[in-house]
Amino acid sequence: MVSCVSGGSSNNHLLTALLEHHPIAVLDAMFAGEPDEQAVGSSIFERLSDHQSNAADVIPCEPLTAWCEQDHENRYPLAASIITYAQATSSSLAWSEQAKVLLSNAPDPRRVLEVFIERFQPMSWSGSRAAIIELCAHLLDSVEPLVPASLMPFVTEAKAQLVQIVAREREWETRQDRARDERFE
Repeated sequence: MVSCVSGGSSNNHLLTALLEHHPIAVLDAMFAGEPDEQAVGSSIFERLSDHQSNAADVIPCEPLTAWCEQDHENRYPLAASIITYAQATSSSLAWSEQAKVLLSNAPDPRRVLEVFIERFQPMSWSGSRAAIIELCAHLLDSVEPLVPASLMPFVTEAKAQLVQIVAREREWETRQDRARDERFE
């Protein structure tokens, strides 16, 4: 499967069509094997969705949850690594329906939330990385109804850590901007 969907627009369309019609079979094929082999499946979604829509967005919540339930300890975090976790609203971001379902149904929602929080810090981006992380961090303000109350201290700590990361990123961006400005004076 890896060689069939290793890149390109037509491959993203193919994966999207397959997931739309046979989501469980495709997810089973892409995430079979050991964790290092499963990481290849996750990386396919990352590469294909870099500049296109995420093929995993077409997976309905019910089959996604059914697939996760077959091996809930591993599959809920795996699903969290491939779905689009947020949707833009008029003024900010909101959890996607798939993200809400994963957080609400996972036997260990902390592991799912940890995957999302890690993804709040993009590895490639345009514009201000600090602004992206800050915008994503605001999703944690609306997570309370989706997770058990016992998880809220973890959420509070994660927010505090993200605030520190944003501050460091802003400092770095400011230094880079100054250095660039000085080169052009």
